[in-house]
Amino acid sequence: MGFTINAKLKVNLLKEVPTEKIYVGKKHKYLAVNIYVNDEPDQYGNTVSITVPNTKEERDAGKKPIYLGEGKKYVEKVSSGEDDGFPF
Repeated sequence: MGFTINAKLKVNLLKEVPTEKIYVGKKHKYLAVNIYVNDEPDQYGNTVSITVPNTKEERDAGKKPIYLGEGKKYVEKVSSGEDDGFPF
């Protein structure tokens, strides 16, 4: 079963993305991102982090990826089956 992730991008950090990481298509510009879903939440309850992927050369040089945002797995609240006062 699939699930939804609610995430926030720190738009002001997009200016830190080098232009060579932006792919220009026929109609739009694209930016590849890595989306990591972690098993354990961070101190703010986020289980998702979003970064701009590094090239192999950048990884080999120890450069940290550009961090763009975070998010959480959306879990829809389901009724517990208790009587809520409604006849249905």
